[in-house]
Amino acid sequence: MERIAKAGNDFNSFIHSVYEVVCEVTRNIVTEMMESLDEQLMKDRDTSIYRNKGIRSTTVKTFIGDIAYKRRYYTRVDPSNEEIVRVFLLDEYLGIDGYIGKFCDDAIELITNSFMDLSCRKSAKAIMESTALEISHTTVWNAFQKASEQHQKHMDYLVEACNTKEVVGAIETKVLFKEADGVNISIQGKDRPKGYGKRELKVAKSYTGWKMIGKDRYETVDRVVYASFEKTNAFIKKVQALEEITYDTGGILKVIFGSDGAGWCKSVGEDADIFQLDTYHRNNAITRCIKDKAHRKAAMELIQQKDIDTLLDYVEALVTSYEDPDAVDKAIQLLTYFTNNKNELLTWKERDIELPDPPKGIVYRSLGTQEHTNANVICTRMKNNGTSWSLNGGSNMALMLSLRAHRGDPDWIYNTSAIRDTLLLASPEPLSAAQVPVAIGNGYDGVRHGGWPYSNASTTVGRKQIKNILEQKHISLIRYQG
Repeated sequence: MERIAKAGNDFNSFIHSVYEVVCEVTRNIVTEMMESLDEQLMKDRDTSIYRNKGIRSTTVKTFIGDIAYKRRYYTRVDPSNEEIVRVFLLDEYLGIDGYIGKFCDDAIELITNSFMDLSCRKSAKAIMESTALEISHTTVWNAFQKASEQHQKHMDYLVEACNTKEVVGAIETKVLFKEADGVNISIQGKDRPKGYGKRELKVAKSYTGWKMIGKDRYETVDRVVYASFEKTNAFIKKVQALEEITYDTGGILKVIFGSDGAGWCKSVGEDADIFQLDTYHRNNAITRCIKDKAHRKAAMELIQQKDIDTLLDYVEALVTSYEDPDAVDKAIQLLTYFTNNKNELLTWKERDIELPDPPKGIVYRSLGTQEHTNANVICTRMKNNGTSWSLNGGSNMALMLSLRAHRGDPDWIYNTSAIRDTLLLASPEPLSAAQVPVAIGNGYDGVRHGGWPYSNASTTVGRKQIKNILEQKHISLIRYQG
């Protein structure tokens, strides 16, 4: 109580002091419970496989602070190659062996979420002010990069799984809308291109339609977003993998794709049935290349009248009628742009293309959401705040930002334990401690025969909560085995 008393009459300081004490008590309880569980695992292990080699100390970082504990380590003989492996049964059982930099999943989520909105220093400050976790700006950067790299590996696994047709998405839709565009990001260090200093970040988005969220306000539904500096072929594979795990692609009847007409963008939409030029880029090209208001208005009216041939003839006539060299160059640029995208100048609606009826609550509108997506998902964090990125750091940030926008469900990106499980399934490893009793244990039948720590001890609130956590871990293990 002495620390609490020193807080004085400042209520905020008083709350923080109480919080620190509670966190310290909780850490001590967790340590005691973990070490008791480690002793139980030692007693229940198969001694013919696991040989006790001593005790080692370690620390795991959590939102209640650093939890220090001791646990036994063992040598395990792998029957397949007779290799002796050092293992910590407690760490394997609780999943700590897979933690990123010894951070628990909640701490990684906190760091990841904060750094996607703030700088390293501001993230570290905000985390320390709101939790008992001591962390530096360097640690924020390193932890984020490790988490991102794990997701990069997961993306590689998804591509392989889609190649072997092992995944089918759950969302059924007859129509899929797709868009793609690039964002120029400032690059630093050895990756910085000479002269320009920027690289184009590829961004793609898929969705099943729109829903109304207010008067004349709509948002896309079931969206998939992916951003990367990768080469086009690798980028396309990742986009398709995310689509495969999200949508039941076998039921899609129409794919509508919109872009600014860039070559790599069209490659992203190679599976599309309907191509169209993004209306923003189409109309902006007219505004940018035709300075005379009367000529600009005439070109816009020809688009509204859907008379593309006359539009091209009109722009060609402007090329020969202008005397100013700059105006001529601009008109030639517009003519070239429109000629190369002649068949995509009109939207699917302007072409009166019929689509299957949308599901209840969903509407089909003209495309043109990519610029807004770029601004909200990528530019706010990576461009508009004046930051520069290494190629690796920028790729990791782009991946995490785009995954956070996946289906409008930010929690999707934070399920690091599920990502780890997927990676382990993709690359079979020797059985973990949690799996050992099933395959090579002492006749384990799915029923806990040994007693849990504190089962015969006096019950406190803290001990009861920790026992509940361990019981839930045990139940999850049985479900996994089933």
